[in-house]
Amino acid sequence: MRVYLAGASAEVDVCEWYRDRLLASGVEIVHNWMASVRANPERRDNEVPRRDRKRIAATCANHVASADVFWLLVPREPTIGAWVELGIAFGSARPAIVASGPWATIFMDLTDRFTEHEHAFEHIVGLANRASLREGSE
Repeated sequence: MRVYLAGASAEVDVCEWYRDRLLASGVEIVHNWMASVRANPERRDNEVPRRDRKRIAATCANHVASADVFWLLVPREPTIGAWVELGIAFGSARPAIVASGPWATIFMDLTDRFTEHEHAFEHIVGLANRASLREGSE
């Protein structure tokens, strides 16, 4: 199963923690945006040349649309990108959209919603295990 894990770059530690655990559980992460954040920790989006921003944004959008599951670690810190990615996931009609964390909008009720990241993680691993069993029986 392919997962796009979204969150705030300011909360990259939490995102990496769940990315690593998903990978260890056999779940594929479709885009490791966290590596770019780590490689350029002080760089702000407006410091990146426009053509590069367009390429990066298109890459993220394409990966969101290609994932089997979109998981938003609802940011505690202000962010815009993760919310845009959630909108792309809704527009892509992904089979599963999962959100976890402390804050929500009415749109969160269109997701598999969890108040704790850990519960969302367990849900996604369960989805992956069921998908793997289905693939094995075909």
